Order: sequence, then structure tokens, then C-alpha cells
Amino acid sequence: MREGNVGWEVDKGVSGCGSVAVKSVAKNVLNVFDECLNEVKKVVLKERLDSSMEGKKEKDFQRRWREQRVAEFDVLALRLRLLLDNSAK
Repeated sequence: MREGNVGWEVDKGVSGCGSVAVKSVAKNVLNVFDECLNEVKKVVLKERLDSSMEGKKEKDFQRRWREQRVAEFDVLALRLRLLLDNSAK
């Protein structure tokens, strides 16, 4: 692995199915990560809905903190997608 390369490095000597397999694995990893991210978003939104349905007034700080968590997960997902896409090429 080269310095600064955090992902998988595709061996330049491998042709055909080797690089296809790496791309397929990377795509599957991204799909699983996207599904997990969507589940986390659902949990965060459910927590917010539950707190509002129970009559509890959610503090502004808690609301912003939950929104920040979702935004950070989105950024993490985009970075992971870029990393895996670039590593698979």
C-alpha cells in the first residue's frame, strides 16, 4: 500500500476479474454502509418523534445535536464512498 492510501490498492498486474472483484466488493460495502446509515437516521428521527409525542419539549441543544449527528453521518458516508470509488479504479 502506498503512503497516504487508506483504501485498498488494486494490483496493476492483475487483469480482468481481479479488478472486477475489487470493484464488486467495494460496491457491496458501499451499499451496506448506505443501508446502515439510513437505519441510523431512522433511529435518530424516531427518538425525536418519540420525545415530541410524549409531550416532552425537546431542548434546542438536543435537537441541534441530533441534527449534527445525522449531518456527520452523511459526510462520513460521502467520504467513504469517494475513498472506495477511488481505490477500486
